[in-house]
Amino acid sequence: MRIKMILLGSSFLLQFRDIGDRLSYLTLLPLLRVLSKGYFFITYPRMIEMQQVQKILIIALNKGIGDAVLYSPALNKLRKEFPKAQITIVVNSYVKELVKRFRSIDKILIYNCQTMKWKEKIRFIRNLRIQRFDLAFDFHWYKFLESAVLAFLSGSKDLVGFNHDFRSLFFNHRYKPDFENSHFADLCLGLVQSIGIKNNGIPSFENIQISEIEKSNCSKLLKDEAIGEQDLIIGVQPGARDAIDVVDKRWSSTGYAHLADYLIEKYQAKILLLGDTSEKNRGEEVTLKMKHSPINFIGRTSIGEVIALLKRLDLLICNNSGLLHLAVALNIPTVSFGGVNVVRWGPFSKNEKHIVSNGEVEEAIRTVDRQLSLIIDFRTKYRTIIHPLSISPRSVAIALVQPSQPLRRSRQRRRPSMGRDNLPAGRKESER
Repeated sequence: MRIKMILLGSSFLLQFRDIGDRLSYLTLLPLLRVLSKGYFFITYPRMIEMQQVQKILIIALNKGIGDAVLYSPALNKLRKEFPKAQITIVVNSYVKELVKRFRSIDKILIYNCQTMKWKEKIRFIRNLRIQRFDLAFDFHWYKFLESAVLAFLSGSKDLVGFNHDFRSLFFNHRYKPDFENSHFADLCLGLVQSIGIKNNGIPSFENIQISEIEKSNCSKLLKDEAIGEQDLIIGVQPGARDAIDVVDKRWSSTGYAHLADYLIEKYQAKILLLGDTSEKNRGEEVTLKMKHSPINFIGRTSIGEVIALLKRLDLLICNNSGLLHLAVALNIPTVSFGGVNVVRWGPFSKNEKHIVSNGEVEEAIRTVDRQLSLIIDFRTKYRTIIHPLSISPRSVAIALVQPSQPLRRSRQRRRPSMGRDNLPAGRKESER
């Protein structure tokens, strides 16, 4: 009898909660929408004095590496418009190592929403207000309101954000694009341009910087695995972080294993498994299903070393992930598999180098074959072992007109040394 009463009570509570949710959806949400529209008229946006902007704040609490790559064209646009302004960005600790390589950014602040305590958040907001920003942008457009609140409490004179749901309550400059049919990179670019910045030229990604140590570490990794300059190097990322709008955006491990074996058998390609430490199990799963042994770099590299590895790849095969967007930014050919809203989160490029496959193994093989035929043809015609700095402009021009001719080293004539007595007339000794 007691169990029945408990069950009846719990079912009654569930029904009561459901009725409350419906009432709030039918009454509270429309009321808040009306209030937000009224608030818009109260806080009508004023003209931004571009020449007076000295400090800019960017709230970019988007979760992943791919998001950081995709909002980098907007950062580039801001830097070109405000070359002397100090640009500060607020990000989570996961993307810090990538964002600190962006040349557009002067200062990085770390804000971890889930792990920071209330006292730490209050202290963080106080530090923001001390800096007296002239202009603040919030790159988040989804239901997450904490970034909008953070921008509002920063004390900036002008607040720019998306007019989506109740976010408009926190901004005096609101931007409402076509959310359904816009890429995330275009959303961020449109937000930046909404304050009056002209849309000049094709948007460009940040020039991501890597150190000489990271380059040498990458070369050492490849050398230890006996991978040379003439090898066909193909990166494969079988894992991916969870997306906000899908349960699992990864292609099947069986499909990756079958495709990797095919590439090794037909092209004698070197297959590099890439990813962070959270994707180790996924890499081992793919390796166990393969007939041949790939080279497993999952969890063995830092973000800088991964970027250096991507620059050495001939092709990247992956899910829709941060590595995909990094490869697109670095102009590395890619074949990716959907699982997400491709219109919003697909490769941000109109270049045919970046193809999204439908996920069928046979179709993926045909797509990769087409990509590799172009890559191998290019390597056959233009790629040499000679270092690019030793190639003369004339030999490049000849090779472009006559691709069958190999590039030749430029013969630089050695100038005779000029002593103090041999200086030309009228030339100062300090100019020697």
